[in-house]
Amino acid sequence: MILNIDLWPHFLEAFKQFIELVPERDLARGWSSPKDRTEFYRGAMLPLAKSLGEFTGGDLAACGELFKVDFAISSRSEEVPLVFVETENNPVSSHEEIGKLVNLAAPLRVLITVSEWDESPEVWKLGNKDRLLSNWEHIIRAHHQVWPRPGIVGILVGEWHPQRELRFYAYAYGEGQRLAWPENEIFIRRAVTAKSPTGLLVKSGSEDG
Repeated sequence: MILNIDLWPHFLEAFKQFIELVPERDLARGWSSPKDRTEFYRGAMLPLAKSLGEFTGGDLAACGELFKVDFAISSRSEEVPLVFVETENNPVSSHEEIGKLVNLAAPLRVLITVSEWDESPEVWKLGNKDRLLSNWEHIIRAHHQVWPRPGIVGILVGEWHPQRELRFYAYAYGEGQRLAWPENEIFIRRAVTAKSPTGLLVKSGSEDG
């Protein structure tokens, strides 16, 4: 039996491999607009399902919009979700996706979003890290207090850094508390030649996916 906590580090490693191997032109295209970024993540689901299937010993498939969730990785035979994935291009409204994920039943539920995250004062005029993390953690803990459930809630925050580096920051929560895995917040660092593309964030309003 695969324990809930085992899926998260393996999901991270599979996602990291995808980011490291994808051509830079596809990375740049994925960061050019919210719609393109959603399609970029869609392309990641198939290799993620394959890698997780090899890890669990099951035949897994990726599908979209299951129970109005962006993506799910499920057993082909029983169609039981092992992983739910929500992608959100507007970090300001990502609390809605966290609220959805904490109410779902699956061993692993993951939010992938994008934001200006580096707290160094010379990088961004106004970072979002403290405010968003605090908001997400409040939602996770509040739900756990009312209705505890097993499983891991994982969060990946993508940042196209001005120093020409694509970063993904990773966080995980179990039983309402932040876990110690991964040991480093910056889980993926990939050098890129292009400057930070336009369309990094949704500046106002909300856009699905």
